[in-house]
Amino acid sequence: TRRITYVEVTPRGATREPVTATVARRQVAGADAFWSEQSAGQLRIGAPTIAAHFTSAYTCSGNDLLRLWSQAADRTGYDGRANATLVIKLPFATYRTCGYGYGQIGMSTSSGGVLHVSDTATPVLTHELGHNMSYGHANSLVCSGRSDDTERSGEWSTCREEGYGDALDVMG
Repeated sequence: TRRITYVEVTPRGATREPVTATVARRQVAGADAFWSEQSAGQLRIGAPTIAAHFTSAYTCSGNDLLRLWSQAADRTGYDGRANATLVIKLPFATYRTCGYGYGQIGMSTSSGGVLHVSDTATPVLTHELGHNMSYGHANSLVCSGRSDDTERSGEWSTCREEGYGDALDVMG
């Protein structure tokens, strides 16, 4: 079971958007339901430990985002151990500068990791947790005039990969 530390952070210059413990727990429970179902109960997401809100000294610009993550880890005592994730909830209005969600890509399903989300919707947290557990994006192969099911000698040259293209996969 993955341990979750959940902290609401307001980047420097942004307006706070309070998140209740109930909303945070509901978002994490939704991610748990998804990963549990997908893994036949092998991947579980535990109820979050809710840390106190703080306003960061950093924005989301350039290297500031990593500094914001480090500041959040220091404030919450997050140490990056296996099967643990630090979830940083940013105000929704910051999605243009911080991104809708962003997560470290782990080496295995038990890797620790840090991620941030700017929404309390379950799919964004589920997706970013997937990155912590080593999953990349579910892209699709788009080929003119045929399906992408098989490679026939030399035909890949007419194809291109479309990022996030598999709309049926949470990692798409």
